[in-house]
Amino acid sequence: MTWEWVALISFVIIAILIVVFRNTSFVKKNWKYFLILAPLAIFIFIRILSGTKKDPASADNPRDDLDESLDKLKDKLEEVQMETAIEVSAAKTKNEEVLKQLEEVKAIEDKSERRKRLAAMIG
Repeated sequence: MTWEWVALISFVIIAILIVVFRNTSFVKKNWKYFLILAPLAIFIFIRILSGTKKDPASADNPRDDLDESLDKLKDKLEEVQMETAIEVSAAKTKNEEVLKQLEEVKAIEDKSERRKRLAAMIG
């Protein structure tokens, strides 16, 4: 049970006790304060409850953004690894034609096509 529910139940119990024992001198003397403070306390309590509840969809957004950015970074890392592997193989064979092909592939704007060509060049 959360503290909001405990506060609400205790407030309701106090209100019921004051109404039941309203014929006592203490309650008669302080009744006007209760009538003023009770709506204020209820309003504050409802305001606190409405402020603490969060939309679960908005709570997931930062996580989704983080996952999306991680996916982009992984994609870039894979692409760089492929380019590095090709450059290493080209350096080993000292093949100018492979380096020219690599430059042509790097110039391709479409990511999926660029990756396919890089994968084909690796072997």
